Amino acid sequence: MKSLRKVAIIDCGGLSILPSGLQFCTALRELQLWNCPLVTSISVGGLSSLQNLSVFACPLLTSIDGLGDCTSLESLNLSDCPLLGSIPIIQGMPFLRSLKIRGCGGLSILPSGLNCCTSLQELSVSDCPLVTSIPIIQGMPSLRQLEIACAGLSSLPSGLRFCTSLEELSIQGGCFRELPLPSISCTRVLRRLTIRGCCELTSISMSSHPESEEESFPSLLVLRIEDCTSLESIIPADLQGFTCLRELTIQKCGKLKYLPTGLHCLTRLEAVNVGGLWEELDSFPDLQLPPKLFLYKLALYGWPKLKCLPQIHHLTCLTRLEIYNFGGLESLPDWLGNFEYLEALNLIKCENLKYLPTLEAMQRLTNLKTLYIWRCPLLEERCISNGPEWPKISHIGVQTRPSWFVEEDSS
Repeated sequence: MKSLRKVAIIDCGGLSILPSGLQFCTALRELQLWNCPLVTSISVGGLSSLQNLSVFACPLLTSIDGLGDCTSLESLNLSDCPLLGSIPIIQGMPFLRSLKIRGCGGLSILPSGLNCCTSLQELSVSDCPLVTSIPIIQGMPSLRQLEIACAGLSSLPSGLRFCTSLEELSIQGGCFRELPLPSISCTRVLRRLTIRGCCELTSISMSSHPESEEESFPSLLVLRIEDCTSLESIIPADLQGFTCLRELTIQKCGKLKYLPTGLHCLTRLEAVNVGGLWEELDSFPDLQLPPKLFLYKLALYGWPKLKCLPQIHHLTCLTRLEIYNFGGLESLPDWLGNFEYLEALNLIKCENLKYLPTLEAMQRLTNLKTLYIWRCPLLEERCISNGPEWPKISHIGVQTRPSWFVEEDSS
């Protein structure tokens, strides 16, 4: 079948080998192999026109042969193949743009020819616990997205500073204690930076020259630092140079005792998610956000001993406020009534919360459409129909367990 362009082999439980004539399908551009539990090897030799190769959920697959013949390959996606031990990219693939590897537990080394894939724009390696390093040495000038989520990762690629087109960098898991991010040459176009679930990480450095006034991340729009339970320091401690930032998330970092300063200079912020810091702190750190900031969302993550909210009374243009895990909070302040643009208020896991703002303050919230209350037992009881708080909220849609909420988000 010389004119065949696409082959999809899906849910073939009895199939153990691919069709013997596949190598003669010289016009084949796309090959998909999904959920074939008995297949142990794949040969794609001779498929010089192949552009897209996807292999999902083949638990006995140990090898992919002939990959070097696929000189036109643009996308390679390998997922949930736990016995796959190697990916034979030796000399590089000049047209490869996307490489995604997920759930390949037997893979310990990425292809040596990765550096020669000069057209690669997207690289994602996740759930491969034996992978300890990513072989980017000379840099990939076309790379735009890099996602690494491997528990055994001990360092960032040495050539990352030469990836001058990198726009998105996501680092999840890993066993490093310090994370020195790349030099300025790499970060000029970086737009999204995510650091999540790095439990051994104690320090993040986002500036190769802390004394320099030159902006290290002049294009950064999104900064997320989450679930780094050992994190103690973020360098620089002042984020005033991150002037393009639209979203800032620093949460669930239980050893962090402070938030970065300089937030008053971030006038383009649209969403802020902060908190879940060192539980011995008696008060929430001052956010120092600019007055009249048009935030569409502010999420505050507290801890059991906190009795009051941070001073955010100047954020009168806020449209969505979420309050999590303020264990000592008993009443909401009346200055919330000044949030004339507030449309949604979420109150979650505040066990001692009893009182909303006064009736007068609640009546000033003329744009408030939804009130979510969950795991706030004292307040929930007071907010039932004809309860003490009911007159304050009878005109608002109230839910006591939002359908979108996932319990782990409140911890």
